[in-house]
Amino acid sequence: MSPTGTKPETSAAAPGLFDILRDISAQEKTGTLEVRKGDVKSTVRFHRGRILFPSGETLAAFLVREGKLTREAIAEAKGEMGSTQDVIASLIQSGALTSDSAEKAALDFLDQFLSAVVTWSGEHFEFRQGDPDHPEFRSWGNTSCMSRILSVVRAAETPGSTIPLVEDPKAELSPIPFSGNPPSDLVLQPEEGFLLSRITGKCTVKDVVSVGPLGPEKTRKALSVLLASGMVKGIAKSLPLHGRSPLENRGKPGSRKRKGAPRRGVRKSPAGKPKVAAGIPSSATGLPPLAHTATSEDDSVELFRRIQTLEDQDHYQVLGLQASATEDQIRALYYDLARRFHPDRFQRSGDLTMAKQAEKLFSFVTEAYRVLTDPDERQRYDRYLKEKDRDQGPQVDNAHMARQNHRRGLELLQSGQLQKALQFLENAVNLDPKKDEYLCNLAEIQMKNPRLRQVARENLLKAIQMNPSRAATHVQLGLLLEREGQAEEAEKQYQEAISWEPAHTQAKRLLEKARAKAPAGGRFRRLFRK
Repeated sequence: MSPTGTKPETSAAAPGLFDILRDISAQEKTGTLEVRKGDVKSTVRFHRGRILFPSGETLAAFLVREGKLTREAIAEAKGEMGSTQDVIASLIQSGALTSDSAEKAALDFLDQFLSAVVTWSGEHFEFRQGDPDHPEFRSWGNTSCMSRILSVVRAAETPGSTIPLVEDPKAELSPIPFSGNPPSDLVLQPEEGFLLSRITGKCTVKDVVSVGPLGPEKTRKALSVLLASGMVKGIAKSLPLHGRSPLENRGKPGSRKRKGAPRRGVRKSPAGKPKVAAGIPSSATGLPPLAHTATSEDDSVELFRRIQTLEDQDHYQVLGLQASATEDQIRALYYDLARRFHPDRFQRSGDLTMAKQAEKLFSFVTEAYRVLTDPDERQRYDRYLKEKDRDQGPQVDNAHMARQNHRRGLELLQSGQLQKALQFLENAVNLDPKKDEYLCNLAEIQMKNPRLRQVARENLLKAIQMNPSRAATHVQLGLLLEREGQAEEAEKQYQEAISWEPAHTQAKRLLEKARAKAPAGGRFRRLFRK
């Protein structure tokens, strides 16, 4: 509850605590959040939207409980400290504690506290506004609200323990675009960013889990982060009352479902007849699409325009940004491009030609995002651009020559001139060894020669390490493994390709063919393999 008596804007998917923390951060509030349930009462202080570290006395007691400090060490530090000195400062000064270990302990304390109350309903929280200049809101350290939200959700034993909604397969999901740039402390991990790029329209938890290449548990974990951070909105549909998010159960305090009341999802019409609550319109397959199933003409035109100029653009130009762009701006543009031009959008609309082009664009966009959001990588890249502007050095020529060799190598490969194609593709890899596409195409020729198959395998593994989401590389590795008689390992690669690109027809065909050739005993062994 905010000081004015109005509830902060909430997402139906996240527990009340996360909504309140995001609101405090967004509004840069100063004050005290009181947490009360029965006889249990505790408080957390905030200053200009950031969570303050606990007092020295509180943290010292926590360190004793955790077995990281003795009471004797604390008593000795208290005996030596001045009248205005904090116990933590005394412990650091005496050598019983380091600054880093004190900060880590403070973060652990906050995470443990927030984890303990994360599923409490909103009625157990009350925020009281405070004066930013009051001594009460001074502390030896602080941390951001979003970083603690992410830490609590990622460290949870199961995704449903912090966000119960992810266990509801029928829960409706939809992305929540930021009105401005995302918060600077909202840093997504690769699997979370990938999942966000897939949720471009209304879908369900079941849709996301079924098509995600991460596996059900990792997908739910990534989804719980997106829900908790406010990037995705969720509405429960089939969770029982005790399993739903506290914000969704919130009505009148203490309200319970009356005996004989209609089932959830069914409401009474004025005539007394039950009426089923409306859900998301289903598609022809009976499931709503995970991403937009139709691509606009504007998106197709824009994709074509970007592809035409892609080869000669630097990372900033690929994303459509100035070299002075902040990390927030880079992240915001990346999320927007991922939603608009992800290959799945074009595959689901049946435009396989544009899907191929989108795959190419997306690989450039992902690489630009990776480099520009890594401070060290970006610094090196900026130096490279300055050198390029000053003098067209060999790096620039190398990249251009690599593209030319790659194009010529593919032309020769398609015309069946394998030896010449091999030379051009080897040149491309030597000139630009960080392009996974070059390595994959080179390996495609090398695997045809038994003497080069080991080298082909190494190149394919390198390409997958660079870009695990490229389905074509997994397919080539599967073909190589089949040639070597490793049918089961080949099947795994085809399955991996399909998990990243569900509409990949070659991977589907090869997987069906491999399964048809597998002996009955092999199928049964795989069935019961742990």
